[in-house]
Parts: sequence; structure tokens; C-alpha cells
Amino acid sequence: MRKIYEWKSDLKDFLRTFIREKKMTNFKYKKQTRELERFDAYCY
Repeated sequence: MRKIYEWKSDLKDFLRTFIREKKMTNFKYKKQTRELERFDAYCY
């Protein structure tokens, strides 16, 4: 089971909203979510 990521950067609200919208439109968006988590950690 994967640990829940804690968003930290100033972009966290935009990233979470973007991912939520993608998932609501039936995109799986698993790999891309992990990449955005890494990007968030980099920006933090």
C-alpha cells in the first residue's frame, strides 16, 4: 500500500486541483500523480 503524500510547495493547491479534475474525467493519472509529487518536493 502506498503512503499518502503530503503536498508542501506553494503550488500544492493548483496541483491537487489539477489531479482531482483529471481523475473526475476518468483519467487514471497514477504515474503522472507520482511525477507531480516529485515536482512538488523539488519546489519545496
